[in-house]
Amino acid sequence: LGFAYGALDSARQSTEAFKQLLFLNPDRELDASRISPKITNLFALALGQVFVIRHLAVDSGSLVAGSGALPIRFVLTRSARVRTRIVGPNGEALVDSSLGDGSMRLTWNGLLRDGRPAPTGEHRLVIEASSGRDSFAASLPLRVVAGFADTLPQLTSLPGYQLLPEVETP
Repeated sequence: LGFAYGALDSARQSTEAFKQLLFLNPDRELDASRISPKITNLFALALGQVFVIRHLAVDSGSLVAGSGALPIRFVLTRSARVRTRIVGPNGEALVDSSLGDGSMRLTWNGLLRDGRPAPTGEHRLVIEASSGRDSFAASLPLRVVAGFADTLPQLTSLPGYQLLPEVETP
């Protein structure tokens, strides 16, 4: 509809149609090399009028809970109060609660609210943003797989390991 109204020189109706599209699919982009500047300008106008969270992504990786960081990225179309949480089968963790605008980068240390590492299972990253009377929420599934981390107590308990006496120089 946004394309059709734009072709008929109905900028208001085209912008409204693009706004509805952005609410349904916030990550939608138009290919500026294939679409006329008139339509891309109407789309940009609609993008400036809506309040959404776009391009939500989590970089996969491995970390030791409490000492590493899982990067979280997203874009806000307007300045807003943002609350980011990880919700799982055995609890939740507040990642961040702050004011944000534009491109946001957060990190999660892998710990739940009570300080325990997140257990293996399906979790969900939930981002809630509010600006005045407008609010928007987005979520992304996360799969957490707990592994074994080598620690000093584990290494010193290996068979054949002996503590060597410390050497003190007089």
